[in-house]
Amino acid sequence: MADEQGVTIIGGVEAEIRALRQDVTDIKVSVGRLESGFEQMDKRMGTLERLSQWTLGIVLTTWITTMLAIIAMPFTILLRIR
Repeated sequence: MADEQGVTIIGGVEAEIRALRQDVTDIKVSVGRLESGFEQMDKRMGTLERLSQWTLGIVLTTWITTMLAIIAMPFTILLRIR
């Protein structure tokens, strides 16, 4: 009887170990999916960052050109009056 209880306990422990191994495998798969998702987000953020830099450059260039045109306007008018 004690032998049967020992076998039952060992069988239960082995079953728990198998279940834990399966859980660890599932966790590894989930972590792999998360890492893949983060890699994709990093790529997209890099693209977005480059796009925002271009946008900022275009806006600043347009603003500077407009300001220079406005500042130069009185000088152009004065030159035409002479």
